[in-house]
Amino acid sequence: MVLPLLLAVAACGATQQPLLSHAPAPPAGAVAGVAAAAAAAITLASPGTANQKPEDKINENTRPQNVKENVPSDVFDRLDEQQTSAPAPAQTATPTPKKSKAPAVHLPSPKEAVEQTQPSADQPAN
Repeated sequence: MVLPLLLAVAACGATQQPLLSHAPAPPAGAVAGVAAAAAAAITLASPGTANQKPEDKINENTRPQNVKENVPSDVFDRLDEQQTSAPAPAQTATPTPKKSKAPAVHLPSPKEAVEQTQPSADQPAN
């Protein structure tokens, strides 16, 4: 009983460093390949559940629950009074005013930009 406890303490790092600190790490590509293979195997095992959302899963072991909640009648009366006393204003179908567009900025073509920034070959330099 002492030996397993001693091994567990040594593996967790009772010494200056953990027992398996110099073990090589597996390559990331291999780990990704194993994860993809496991996902494919699970999908092939039950293809119908691959598209099922967790919310849609139904547990067959649960019984239907009988909910016993009551709402007092005065709550319904107050709701009816609010709806009849203050009717909501009718919304009209008026279009929203369009924002004025700013004038479009003229972007010169590459040829125009070269002509504007570099002197032409016809004109002599001063």
